[in-house]
Amino acid sequence: MISTAKKDFKAAGLKEAAETLRVANMNKKDYIAYQKHLDNLRDLASLAFSIEYTQKWAEKSVQEAQNEAKKSVQEAQNEAKEAILE
Repeated sequence: MISTAKKDFKAAGLKEAAETLRVANMNKKDYIAYQKHLDNLRDLASLAFSIEYTQKWAEKSVQEAQNEAKKSVQEAQNEAKEAILE
């Protein structure tokens, strides 16, 4: 078995090293479960990113549609005014 670091020892990167050591000491069943857990976390992070991106895209699309509609209304009003004045 690989040794472990003392709990009160502090050094840069020690937490990461301790995690690497913990994973290295796992039995096969726990290692597979741990890797599945990491896969699930990556999937959730990807889903969260996709939702955020889609929301921003939808908000932008709505804003563009609103701007286009305002422009069309303004153009129609201008055309109507011109028709009345003729």
